[in-house]
Parts: sequence; C-alpha cells; structure tokens
Amino acid sequence: MTTAEPASGSSQTATTLGLFHGLMLVVLIALRPLVWDGDATAPANLAWLACALVQALLVAGACAFGRLDQVRWGWGGALLTVILVGLCVAAWCAPIPATGWTLWIQYAVV
Repeated sequence: MTTAEPASGSSQTATTLGLFHGLMLVVLIALRPLVWDGDATAPANLAWLACALVQALLVAGACAFGRLDQVRWGWGGALLTVILVGLCVAAWCAPIPATGWTLWIQYAVV
C-alpha cells in the first residue's frame, strides 16, 4: 500500500487558481451570448465586461507573483501580448469606447 504525499501549499494554490480560471473562462464564454443584445452600453454587457476584466487581472496577478505556473511564455505569447497592447490603445481611442472594450476583452480573455 502506498501513501500519497500531501500536496504542498504552493502547488495546491496553483491547482485551485487553475481550476478557478478554467471555471470562469467557461462561465464567461457561456454568458456572452446571453448578455449581448447589440448595445455595448447595456448594464448586462457592462457587468460581463467587469467580470472579464477582474478575471484577466486575477490571472495576470497570479502569473506575475508565480502562483500560476501553468502558463508558459514563448514567442507566440510575446507576440500576442504586443498585439493586445496595441488593441488596448485602439480600444481606448475608439469612437464608442464600450464597443472597443467589449471587443478587446473578448480577444484578451476569451
């Protein structure tokens, strides 16, 4: 009979964060068609944007502090980061900012 070693706190935290991130990703994708009615400034859409932004900030913070080590960086990730920063500037200067931010969050998070 073998006994499994208990998971360390760091790996358990990373696993929990990974599961939470996966769950939120599925929830955000599932809710997107339900909240989009064509109006980027609708309260349901703005609430979805806020949830997506919080999720993105949580994942970025977890990666920055080394809590989520499942994310691997390579050339593709660096290129995607540059593209998303460029799109962030475009969304900031969009004539209808809510529409620009809706598209940016969809590309960045989902």
